[in-house]
Amino acid sequence: MIPETRRRLRDSWGFCERHAWGGLAVEMAFRHRFLLGQTILYADLMERCLDAFNLQGPWQARRLAGRLVGDGHCMMCDMNAYGAGRGYARPALIEQGRRTDDLRTLAMETSSHWRKAVCAVCEGHSGAARCRRHLLEDIARNCRIALGRHRNALQQTHEHLLAYERSFVWGFRDTDRPEDRAALFNAIGWFSGWRPLLALMDETPSSF
Repeated sequence: MIPETRRRLRDSWGFCERHAWGGLAVEMAFRHRFLLGQTILYADLMERCLDAFNLQGPWQARRLAGRLVGDGHCMMCDMNAYGAGRGYARPALIEQGRRTDDLRTLAMETSSHWRKAVCAVCEGHSGAARCRRHLLEDIARNCRIALGRHRNALQQTHEHLLAYERSFVWGFRDTDRPEDRAALFNAIGWFSGWRPLLALMDETPSSF
């Protein structure tokens, strides 16, 4: 909620692929399923993304590409925290933050809803779905792009994210559905890529 942090996340369309999914895993390890912060962030990014798709006139794909290109800097990567010491953190606390069991469980529970949104390039097949990065690559290669299809999918993701966000309000608690929870996976996959989640689903629960 810090304005400068939000500005940087907007400029870069979130985090890099590794830190986007790693961040969600850590949130789940400590907060379990109280993912309000993540949901607010990605609902905001998705709203801005839908505005980027609001185009009229010629050369829409090229103009969209200019809007969807981030500044190329992942905020977490720029912090260069890999060499930082553990400080006063207890080993058990560090180990808890590395666990991905809760993330994998939620992914399995909602997989029937997010699987259809997985980028075909990330997954290694010839389907039509794309994440932001691979959509930009298609545009750069002058591939035929069904922009309306992509925008409709993102619009549905945004609507489900808003429903998920509302479910954290006391008066609307327990109103979220599996497709609403899956929308958080859809949003992270769209902005950052899907490979870490797909790798996690094929492995024994561990850490990124």
